[in-house]
Amino acid sequence: MKKMIAVLAVALAACNDVSAVDGRNPERRIEELEIRMAAMEAAWDGSHSHASTEDALDSLRTRVAVLEGSVFGAYGDGVVHGRVIIEGSGFTGAEVSIPGVGRATTDVDGKYRFSDVVAGTWDVRLTPPAGSDFATVNGTVDVSRSSPESQFDFHGIWVRTASIIGSVTVGGYGLSGATVSLYGMNESKQHTTAGAGQYAFTGLRAGGYEVRLTYDTTKYVFDVSAKKVDLATSETEVVSFDGKNR
Repeated sequence: MKKMIAVLAVALAACNDVSAVDGRNPERRIEELEIRMAAMEAAWDGSHSHASTEDALDSLRTRVAVLEGSVFGAYGDGVVHGRVIIEGSGFTGAEVSIPGVGRATTDVDGKYRFSDVVAGTWDVRLTPPAGSDFATVNGTVDVSRSSPESQFDFHGIWVRTASIIGSVTVGGYGLSGATVSLYGMNESKQHTTAGAGQYAFTGLRAGGYEVRLTYDTTKYVFDVSAKKVDLATSETEVVSFDGKNR
């Protein structure tokens, strides 16, 4: 019994010696303490009740747990990750930041990742892509030794409030039956002009588009049959085509 108490005293002294993490290979010191504690628990079969010895063993357990938490908090083995998702698809190139940790840019699947994050509560912030709308652009995650990995996803939609309108005319008169096509920003739409030669594409997101005109080349001539346009959110752009008879 006296020998075991002496061993406990040495172990507790060692625990006190490293309770303040100072960079001297703390992971190794923890390992040594855990080995000592396991050996003492194996030797102590409970048949020799000794309250002070049991208290010392409990104290050792507590100090090892605290020290492990301190090492994790100081050296950072945590991971924060997630995705930026717009209308069900991962968005490439979005900027996500954690103040005090750094910045990350989403990959081809919309994923971001921060490694070596120390224990604590962290704010995760998204810089929303142009023309998008997110329910939240700020999140909070907790990183701890017991839960070293934390995930936060951002979900958004595209703002579709822009429009392209115009007309197709020949000699100043509306041309019916011409086909106007729209391409760009993952959009592909068509509109057939009516008697006044007018068309409209609404509910568009901001970005670059091309408007193309298809017509009866045996009857009409158009010097320009395709035009490009850049739309801002909520902008309406007028794109018209004027031709002549053959």
